[in-house]
Amino acid sequence: MAIRAQAKAGKRSRRQHDVMLHDGTMLSDLIDHERREVDLRVLSDPMVYRVELERLFARSWIMVGHESEIPNPGDFVLRYIGEDVVIVSRQQDGSVAILLNVCTHRGMQVCRAERGRASTFKCPYHGWVYGQDGRLRGAPFESEMFGNLDKASLGLQRARVETMGGVIFGNFDPNAPSLDEFFGDFKFYIECILCRTDKGLEVLGAPQRALIRANWKCPAEQGSVDGYHAIGLHQSFRELGFFGGGNTAVAAGLFSIDVSANGGGLRCFPVEPSYLEAIAAKGGASNVFENATSTPEERLTRNPPIGMTPEMVSELRNNLSPKQMDVISTYFPSVGQAFPTFEFLLFYGPATATQVGPVIALHSWCPKGPDAFEIWTWVFAEKDAPAEMKEIGRKAAIRTLGSSGTIESDDGEAWPSQTRSARGAVGARQKFRYLAFHGHNPPEGWPGPGQVHTGITRDDGQWLWWQRYFRFMLGEE
Repeated sequence: MAIRAQAKAGKRSRRQHDVMLHDGTMLSDLIDHERREVDLRVLSDPMVYRVELERLFARSWIMVGHESEIPNPGDFVLRYIGEDVVIVSRQQDGSVAILLNVCTHRGMQVCRAERGRASTFKCPYHGWVYGQDGRLRGAPFESEMFGNLDKASLGLQRARVETMGGVIFGNFDPNAPSLDEFFGDFKFYIECILCRTDKGLEVLGAPQRALIRANWKCPAEQGSVDGYHAIGLHQSFRELGFFGGGNTAVAAGLFSIDVSANGGGLRCFPVEPSYLEAIAAKGGASNVFENATSTPEERLTRNPPIGMTPEMVSELRNNLSPKQMDVISTYFPSVGQAFPTFEFLLFYGPATATQVGPVIALHSWCPKGPDAFEIWTWVFAEKDAPAEMKEIGRKAAIRTLGSSGTIESDDGEAWPSQTRSARGAVGARQKFRYLAFHGHNPPEGWPGPGQVHTGITRDDGQWLWWQRYFRFMLGEE
């Protein structure tokens, strides 16, 4: 009885910031922690979506671009944090500012260009002028205004800015934890992709954008991390041989070392195929380093990380820790997502009919209402990579990712179908079901942090994504 009373008290305290939806259902009732289910209604309910904008997007660290997109003072791009349009601008001192693109006079967007270079931003409605830093410089007929124009308090609202590996993140919550704290243990793995070389990554052109008629949580849930769908949805890609061969589950891309931390998830695949065959044969119990008789540098020189040449391998020691070197020299982080919408992809894909190329890409999911989102795709290369490698990687990324890519044309069919299912009165009561779990079962000797799940990919990462999602939605984080 005491335990039951404590559980009820805990439920009441958790519901302190709960939200009642239009039919009286509480937001917290849309997730069943015991059965590991989430109502499909989360994809279609307009009130749920409004809470997401206020409690999740306005309080999380959201990717808005990369520093190489705005290399010079005055350079800017327009991006999104939730549905808020922001100006990402390079300042005169080299820092980056993120400004809400909303005039403090009457609310019009002061910047209308997608990208460019400017020393000031002038609202086209009434002519108020703002500097690169967002400060109000002046307005027509200031002397005619009632009282004095308080320029210090009427500048464009600024978001907090932090970067990791050149990727720019923004957050409108002044009380949110730092980016490092927000990512937590997951930072260890993100750095293995973004922070490998001395000069870092650079964008290969402007990001690709495509509007998908689906709820943004469809790709977000999949990205953290659903390897299970590869055997069905991406069957054609497997039949073409891009998932390897041999063991059926290996060929389907189902065997991996999956990692979950702070709502994020990723899949790690072997640098040398013999590792994966061994782990598959032993049901996931293999020592990850039992075949690794050489040093990390020797293994990486023999099999350079995707997008790097053997000559660049020596730079890894300058930028990664010994434990990170151990990870990327055995099972490299390949595909995954940091909570809530920052996805990364690192793999080899078809560049031409006879060539494969190194794909290094980042995604962000930008919501456009409950039933639509924009998928943003940035393609990258290491700055010091040979020009030929950059071009092959760019072609491979275009062929595999985005609206016309061989992989994401499959995903772009599944996500709208899920969202359409959630619109019906009966369909909205159906569930996302998470039925297969490893728990924490790292291979012996695994050097990285987080919850590690070894073997055939299961539902651990996706379920942990939903748990952090609801903590934000219920005001618990």
